Order: sequence, then structure tokens, then C-alpha cells
Amino acid sequence: MFHLISLLAHRYLLEATHQRTLNSMVKICFFSIAIATGALALTNCVMRGFEKATYQKLKNIHADIIVESFEEPIDPEFIAQFAQRNSKKIAAFSISKTAQALVTSSNTQRELPQAVLIKGIDPSQEAQTTALESMIITSHKSKTLQSALDNKRIVIGNKLAQLLNVTIDDTLNLFFANEFHTSSRKLTLENSTARIGGIFKTGIEEFDASMIIISLDFFDDLFDQEFPAAAIALSAGVDAEQYIAQLRSQLPYQVHSWKDLYPAICDALRLEKYAMTTILSLIALVASMTIISLIFMLISHKQRDLAILLSMGCSVGALRFLFVTIAACISIPACLFGLFSAYCIGFIIRNYSLIELPDVYYISHLPIELEPLNFLLIGIGVILLTLLASLLALRTLKDLQLSLLLR
Repeated sequence: MFHLISLLAHRYLLEATHQRTLNSMVKICFFSIAIATGALALTNCVMRGFEKATYQKLKNIHADIIVESFEEPIDPEFIAQFAQRNSKKIAAFSISKTAQALVTSSNTQRELPQAVLIKGIDPSQEAQTTALESMIITSHKSKTLQSALDNKRIVIGNKLAQLLNVTIDDTLNLFFANEFHTSSRKLTLENSTARIGGIFKTGIEEFDASMIIISLDFFDDLFDQEFPAAAIALSAGVDAEQYIAQLRSQLPYQVHSWKDLYPAICDALRLEKYAMTTILSLIALVASMTIISLIFMLISHKQRDLAILLSMGCSVGALRFLFVTIAACISIPACLFGLFSAYCIGFIIRNYSLIELPDVYYISHLPIELEPLNFLLIGIGVILLTLLASLLALRTLKDLQLSLLLR
């Protein structure tokens, strides 16, 4: 029976190519399913790539876990001992301090000083917890934090360097406050100079235009401040969200992920991905519905053949299987063609960076993530939608009246 059904399905499709109306409908079904599948796969890959690239860009300047305290200073010895006890999950940690300041340069005509965030770090620790060292684009020695920050030098963002018209070995004037007189409401600013030892570029405007990196020793010379933050880099394979939940019960400090610093961006990316996937899934559903029209047309053209098969003892279920086979013979090649086209387009976009993005985004070119599992799931989903649509059209088979058709 299976061989007979396969033979009939092949013959019906072959005959359809010689009939103008059916031939056009087969082509419409094929290309609509192929285009919908390809669009769904390509858009999903772009959204995944955009989300991953944005996350990676934001994560590079932060560690996996951030530990802060606004009530009592963080004890670096306590953090070091805790990291040593949990060395299987914690790969490295670093301590940092931050303060606000104003900066000016004699190389620019700016009348107002530039507000900046000064971050004091331990160069060796920071290199193990974040990717800041890899973002140094120029230095007075080697492109390492250790050499760029030696002799009380500083590292600034490339946008800040452009605003102040400075480069390596130029001197900046720093204005900062250590005391605030509440009675007189006066803010006393202290002044210090610093030489630029390196310039970094993160690709994020708020960091490149308003951050200065200095060593902890230099920070202690300028500011009277305790340790406000610690950063933890996790070992490979450790789930950050689960481990953060554990740390919140083990540490007397506030513990959060780097994603908590950008809730709006993370939520927007997630919502955009789901919205685009839902919309294109509906388009794929509409495209798969074209198979219903083809099934109705085939039933109308082959009513006499179907009546003869039924009179010879063929079951309605076997006829349903016949038309489902026809639908599969169209939808499976169409789906594979759409997925192959999407992969080829995605491969070109990924390897040749053809589409540039405006500066408002954190990345310069359109990213794409070509995951085989993603293509497999989309292909299976579209094929199932098409087969289900064909089953809806086959409910009319049981209403065929043999006496009228064979008369």
C-alpha cells in the first residue's frame, strides 16, 4: 500500500506540472514556504547574533559578578579568602574604587571642564576579570594595563582623548573633591596633574567619553575612600544566575550580574527577538496555508480517481496519507531550499560584514549567529505546520459521494 501511495503521489505531482493552473499553484506553494522559512531562519539568526554581540560588548567591560556595599566598606582580604575557598567556581577577582572628577587640558579651547568617572584598579587583577586590557588601542609602552598605568599614569577613553585633543604622554588637570562643608554648602576642589599612559576603546560612548582608569595606589593618593566594589570572574561552565543566588546568601554585600546594570537594553533585546520571531512565525503559518488551496484543487481535479479508489476498497485514511505525502513532497524541499538560502546569506553577512550599523548601536556591523540547532527547529516547525494545514483540507474526503462521481 505504501508503494502504491508513493507512486500515486509522484504521478499526481508530475501531472500537475503539465497543467497550467496546478503548476502555478505548486510553484506558489513552494516559493511561499521557502521564502517564509528562509526569512524566519535569517531573522532569528540575526536577532540571536545581535543579542549575543551586544551582550558580549557590554560584558567585556564588566566582570561576570559585581559585589558592592553602600553601608560598610568591602574587606579585600575577606573577598580574597572567599575566592580561594571557592576556587572551583571563581576564576579570579578584582577590587576597584570609583570617584567623580573634572578634567581639563591645555590642548583644547573648551571653557568648561569635562566631567569624568575615575576608576582605580589593580592592573594585574583587572586583566583577569575583565577584557579592559584587550581594549587598549595605544600605549606609551606595551598594550598592557600594568605598563600603561606605571609611574602614576592614566588610561583614558578614545572619545575623551578626542574631546580634550590629547594623546599619549600629554598631561591632564584633574579637579576633585574630598570634603564637602555642609554648614557653608561649599565644595573645595583639589587639583592634580596626570600623564596619559594609554588610550582604550570599548565602543560604548558612556565609557569612551567619560572614564579614566588609574592604579589603586594613585587613587589612594588622590582620594580618601574605602573599597566600594569587587568584581568576580567565574570559571568556565558555571551558571552566573544560579551562583549569584548562592552568593547573596553567603556574602554580606550586594551581589548582582552585569546584566542588572543594563535592564532596559536586555529587556528590549529579548522582547525584540520574541516579537520578530512571533511575527515571522505567523507569516510562515500563512505561507503553509497555501497548501490547503493546492489540496482542494487536487481533490477537485482527481474526484473520479478518488471515487474509483474508494470503490475498490481503498480507505479514506489511505487517501489522506496520499495527499499528506504530496504536501510533504512540496514542503520539505521548499523548507530545505529556504534554510539553505538563509544560511548562504547569513554566511556572507557574517564573513564579509556587508551591512554597517549607525553609531547608536554598540556594534559596527550587523552580526549573525548561524546555529545548526536553530535551523533544525525552524525546519521541523514549518514542515509540521504545512502537514497540519494539509490535514485540515483533507476533512472533505469523507464527504465524497461515490454514486454521483461514478455515474
